[in-house]
Amino acid sequence: MLGHSGLFGKADVVVNILLSMCIAAAYVLGSHMLPQSYVSAEAALSIDAPFVYRLLLPYGLGLVCSPQVLDSFLLRFAAAAISVFVILAWLPIYLRRVSPGNVAADAWSVWVQVGGAAVLFAHYVLPHRFHFYYIYDLPAIVFYLALFLCLTSEHPWRWWAAVPLVAIVSLNRETVVVAVLHALVLNWSVARGRRHVQLKLLAQSAVLVAVVALVRLGVMAAISAPHGEVAEYMDGQDIRLFANLRRVASQVQHAVTIAYFGFGLLVWLPMVWSHLPRVMRQLFQWSLLPMGLLFVVGNPTELRIFNEFVPLFAAGLAVFLSTRLPGRWLAVLNR
Repeated sequence: MLGHSGLFGKADVVVNILLSMCIAAAYVLGSHMLPQSYVSAEAALSIDAPFVYRLLLPYGLGLVCSPQVLDSFLLRFAAAAISVFVILAWLPIYLRRVSPGNVAADAWSVWVQVGGAAVLFAHYVLPHRFHFYYIYDLPAIVFYLALFLCLTSEHPWRWWAAVPLVAIVSLNRETVVVAVLHALVLNWSVARGRRHVQLKLLAQSAVLVAVVALVRLGVMAAISAPHGEVAEYMDGQDIRLFANLRRVASQVQHAVTIAYFGFGLLVWLPMVWSHLPRVMRQLFQWSLLPMGLLFVVGNPTELRIFNEFVPLFAAGLAVFLSTRLPGRWLAVLNR
């Protein structure tokens, strides 16, 4: 069936490869390289915190590649292209997972890869002025998906697999805890009314968050990182949140970048809200907490900081597209 075979039926893999290559090329060629963006510097642990703690990919690649290879276009392109391909391939599974029991989920799966490509393009290609390269950004979405799908699996071993998985992938970005939150929201909803199951879910989620915290503390103790703050809520002499709001209000390029957020999420989300499955609405609502924290310690016009929310945005956009472009467009995509 279409919902299980992917966006373009038998040509799904070919289309995903082409999309992945185009998005990866545009991302790598159009991004700005800061001192902490060079993979060789990241691999040598010679950059400031918090970037130095995101060492999974750069440090691992540094064990087998020379500095010249680490900073080459080919390596950066390959890391981005492989990540995008896996993201697009897993999005239909993710969409069905976040819309449990919904009879329209298969129809929405037709659009989720379109939505995923659109959000990736909006976040990693369009905001050129605030478009910085980091090797761990796109893989962070893959790791989010892997952990979320593991935690929401029906297999009894999922919790045992989740502990080492979250420990490893937190070395890429500590914000993978968003997957723990999203999985808790979904599993809590499924276990509605079963208090003992819900208490168990809370305990297991707390353990996973503790694992992430312990891994970070262990890494901080193990390496002598250059100076830098783990999370900065100040922008010079101003509180970062207020400084960001003033920039959005007074500078066109900042305001336009906000419009790219989630491929116009501020417009399409209110329009599709009543059509979203209950679980998906809950995921958006609970996402306000970690997104709020990112607004406080980060720059919201640097859209790369919202990596772990890309699948949820893609799922919501898929529902929006399916309600606005039904019928003949489904037939075209199914050819």
